Amino acid sequence: MNPLAKFVVERATLAWALAIALSLLFGVIASDKIRDLREQERMSLLQTDAERRSLELMSITLNGNLMGAIAVLGLIDDAVKQEALGKLPANNPKVFPVLESIGRSYDADGVFVVAESGIIASSWDNAGKPSTKLNVKFRPYYQMAMQGMDNVYAAVSLARGDRSLYFSAPIYSETTSGTEAIGAVVARNSAMKLDHLLRDRNDVALLLSPQGVVYASNRAEWIGHLAGKPTPERLKAIRDLKQFGNMFENKEPALLPLEVTPGRHPFDGRRFAVATAKVQWNDPFGEWTLVLAEDLGRSVPLAQRFWIGAGIALALLLIGMLVLGMLRGQYRQTIVSRQLELNARKQEENARRESGIAAATVHLQRASTLADLSRAFLEEAHAMFGALQGAVYVCDESHPEQLNLAGSYACGEPLPATIVRGEGLLGQCAVERRSQLLPTAQDGFATIRSGLGEARPAAVWLAPVLMNENLLSVVELALLHVPNEAECKAFDDLVGLLAMNIEIVGRSVHTEKLLSATRAAEQANARQLAFQNALLETIPYPVFYKGIDTRFLGVNRAYEKCFGIDRADLIGKNVLDLDYLPLADRVAYQTEDEATIAGIGKVEREMKMPFVDGRIHDTLYFVSGFADAEGRPAGLIGTFIDISDMKQAQDELVRLSDAERFNHLAKGREARVLDLKREINDLCVRFGEAPRYASADMADSRVAEHEAADIIDESGTRLVRLNWHPSYESGNAEIDRDHRALFAVANDLLNAIVAGKSSVEMDRIIGILVQEVTAHFAREEGIQATLGYAHAEEHARIHRELVDKAVGLIGEFKAGRVGVGPFFQFLAYDVVARHMLVEDRKFFPLFDHGDARKARAQPAMQDNKTVPKLAELVDLEELQKLFSAFCESVGIAAAIIDLDAKVLASSRWQRACTDFHRVNPDSCARCIESDTELALKLQDGTDYTMYRCKNGMTDCASPIIIEGHHLANVFIGQFHLGPPDLEFFRQQARQFGYDEAEYLKAVQEAPVADEKRLPVILGFLSGFARMISSMSLARLRADAAHASLRQQAETLQQERIAAMSLAEDAEQARIALEAIAKEQTP
Repeated sequence: MNPLAKFVVERATLAWALAIALSLLFGVIASDKIRDLREQERMSLLQTDAERRSLELMSITLNGNLMGAIAVLGLIDDAVKQEALGKLPANNPKVFPVLESIGRSYDADGVFVVAESGIIASSWDNAGKPSTKLNVKFRPYYQMAMQGMDNVYAAVSLARGDRSLYFSAPIYSETTSGTEAIGAVVARNSAMKLDHLLRDRNDVALLLSPQGVVYASNRAEWIGHLAGKPTPERLKAIRDLKQFGNMFENKEPALLPLEVTPGRHPFDGRRFAVATAKVQWNDPFGEWTLVLAEDLGRSVPLAQRFWIGAGIALALLLIGMLVLGMLRGQYRQTIVSRQLELNARKQEENARRESGIAAATVHLQRASTLADLSRAFLEEAHAMFGALQGAVYVCDESHPEQLNLAGSYACGEPLPATIVRGEGLLGQCAVERRSQLLPTAQDGFATIRSGLGEARPAAVWLAPVLMNENLLSVVELALLHVPNEAECKAFDDLVGLLAMNIEIVGRSVHTEKLLSATRAAEQANARQLAFQNALLETIPYPVFYKGIDTRFLGVNRAYEKCFGIDRADLIGKNVLDLDYLPLADRVAYQTEDEATIAGIGKVEREMKMPFVDGRIHDTLYFVSGFADAEGRPAGLIGTFIDISDMKQAQDELVRLSDAERFNHLAKGREARVLDLKREINDLCVRFGEAPRYASADMADSRVAEHEAADIIDESGTRLVRLNWHPSYESGNAEIDRDHRALFAVANDLLNAIVAGKSSVEMDRIIGILVQEVTAHFAREEGIQATLGYAHAEEHARIHRELVDKAVGLIGEFKAGRVGVGPFFQFLAYDVVARHMLVEDRKFFPLFDHGDARKARAQPAMQDNKTVPKLAELVDLEELQKLFSAFCESVGIAAAIIDLDAKVLASSRWQRACTDFHRVNPDSCARCIESDTELALKLQDGTDYTMYRCKNGMTDCASPIIIEGHHLANVFIGQFHLGPPDLEFFRQQARQFGYDEAEYLKAVQEAPVADEKRLPVILGFLSGFARMISSMSLARLRADAAHASLRQQAETLQQERIAAMSLAEDAEQARIALEAIAKEQTP
């Protein structure tokens, strides 16, 4: 158990206190961290500001206009150069005005020229106190100028005590700056301008000299303060410099209260950010420093930090609450899991047992013989229960009282090959048919031996193997421990599995006897196509087949004869190109072809077709799509049977149904009347008179007329189209008329597609179609409103959606983004299939359909739905010829076997199977396993299955299903899927004692088939057999209808004769008979 979860549950108050404390602590830490980040941000900004202001300060001093003016004067003014060399007297009139002009122009306090000797030669002062004759040779600004450098020197006047800035530029001997300096031009300005520059810029702004003295500041009281520690040596150096006048002569300097090193420092109870930047004035004593300080309490307010910290603390507290809740839940789950641990262990034990049973199931299912099955059972018993010895005996069907040894496990001595029921413990177990667990005594009756020694078993298990109360086998196991209840249950399950698999192996042997033929396969596409063409020519019914593009690939002679066309004129065309069919039919057929191919579907229905004789024939129409080796749509094949005579018979039977009743009532009486009339007619003929009763003569000629009549049977075909069927009628003439018109226009569109009409013609037909659809929808909605149709509004919404979709497709068609195909698919599927034949039919019950439609709903005759056996449907001799031709063309063995194990057709069985595998008992058992596996899969409803037998050959199978009845199976096989593994077959030859050379030769004779082609070959064979059977079944039913028709015709003739006889006066016949008799009496 998690100790933390336990602590949270048992010490809840303390846990909450810790959670709150930790939340507050992390909130404070987060607040400080945020403050630190914000202060660092302000420090960065302050440093940027310091550097910017440093540049600004230099731009008005060293790089300013005043410095530029005196530098140019010292460079180019000849009079100044002469005065510096002492060649002109002091305050020369040529120099003084220039100095005054510079001073007044740049607001300088004074401007003077220092000669090469260091004495001021000329000067101008705005206070009228010139500095001429003063010796400034010791001044740093003069010394730096004599070194050829412009410089700014800040100092405090000894006399006046004011702060001044001295701008000094060298006077060059020539007019280039690289020449010798012969003096200096100096301008003096007040430091008050520096104070003004630093004013109101930051909380604190200082300008420090190289010695650390505050020379200028936005805080006037800090001017003259000393930054850093004032050591005696430092103070002496400052005083000796005389730069700051008498500021430090008689007193100790005041210390600056703020630390000026970059960083964050406390001041006046607040935290200040300090940033510095160097000011380069070419001071010989070092660089000046600009110091800026900002109050962080103002830029990083406490309230902001507080709320951020509080928010983080609150979030952490919420997380803590969730964690505490999770830990409490975990604690409860732990308690519950401990309570359920016993149940879990039991479930685990059951799962382990079930897992072992599942593994044993797989292991046992792999066994193909009783020996393998027994060995697998004993191995699983060892794995599951630790059985160290065991034996399995199975019942001998030929000797019911005898049990044969099927397998043993780890037995040191040979076991008896057979035992008799009642013999020993195992024989007694077979008699009693109950399991026994026998604990052995310390000096037990049996010993388990191994290479390490021997031991006595702790228990012996005996169990009968039963299936539906039938004894199949008995087993015996020796264990080193007494099994518990769970192991006993698992043992019972394992014995049950053994029983089931013994039954399966037995059935496999039986099934092998039934499956005596194998399958056929294809080696070459051309050879198969050649055979198919030859095969199709022998079929008496019209057959056609098309490719993926719905174009004809071929037809047979019956098709050519039916329509009076030549196949050369048909191949490569689709149904839209067939001018001998009505346009509407062509469009419908094309649509159906595309749907059948795309869905690999099937079409089986009755339909009317125009044959070459000019008549419309009723046909049974069959079409089926087929796929290529990858399962993709590849085309379709179809056929049809002329059932016109059968349909006529059905119509005639309906007409005669009412007359049949009258016939039964009047037949006996009228037969007697007819006899009387025959006698009268005979007498009339005898006496040379004309017969008086025609009805009697008609009765005499009835048989001859019946024998002379014959139902003409002609075959023909017509391609698929959008056909109108009476079942589509609504009962409303206006709606039915609109629907027929839409069918006709749709067929016109399909004809235009196939004929390759121009886009203008396509556009015209589509426009007509949309107009027809829109007008029909409007009329239909008006009729629905009149009828009070409850879903009229929903129906109108569907109409609008269809019209919108049609308009959109027209726009796409006109823009060239789609062809006519999508539009026709919309018409055939959305408008016709889904709307007219589904949605519209929902309100048809509101119409009064009348007796005619009711009569149509009544079947004309009762079809016989019983499907005969396949052998009764086909000519087996002809089927065998066709089958043999196909197998020879593709080079693969094949067979058709019905469900009674009767081989209906077979060919090309391979020598490897007939001369070797099926001859040797052991290898034959493997063949039986293969056939059994295939048969079981087909019984499960599998459309196609393939299996590689243990003998190394491959077999495939597919069912033949007619009208939902499984009649037979098509088999192909005895081939390889790749080059044969000769080493495998060589070892197999040695294992079963075959003639190795002859066997390998037979193996190599077996064909190598392309696995991708197998479904196509198998599909053709089963489809061909299904097609022939379906047509034969239809013919049988047509013949039955003809027979029924003849019978009804005979009945009708009898009825007609009876009706005519009744119309004559029977009494008159009697009187005439008496008169004739009197005339002949002497």
